[in-house]
Amino acid sequence: MFIYPVKMIYLETHIQSYYPVQVAFTVPKRNFKKAVQRNLIKRRMREAYRLNKSRFYSEIADKQVALFFVYTGKTVCEYRETEKAISKGLNKLALEIAGKIK
Repeated sequence: MFIYPVKMIYLETHIQSYYPVQVAFTVPKRNFKKAVQRNLIKRRMREAYRLNKSRFYSEIADKQVALFFVYTGKTVCEYRETEKAISKGLNKLALEIAGKIK
């Protein structure tokens, strides 16, 4: 699933964990040579996910999901744009996991 500037890759799993979602974030070194920039983007993505995960958890019910966020933008976007993309993506993903859309 792709919503600029974030690409989401997910897999429904059967991992027995207290948390329903296992998450990873990545920013390619090819586009952002400086670690400071990569860390800033990852921090913003983690914060956006943290603020929206409770709604996502409630929508996927008792399913286990492995979720991978990949930042695909070529420049450092503002936090609002990143948060909007992650929120929109999580809503769309929750509907897909629940089986309401394909």
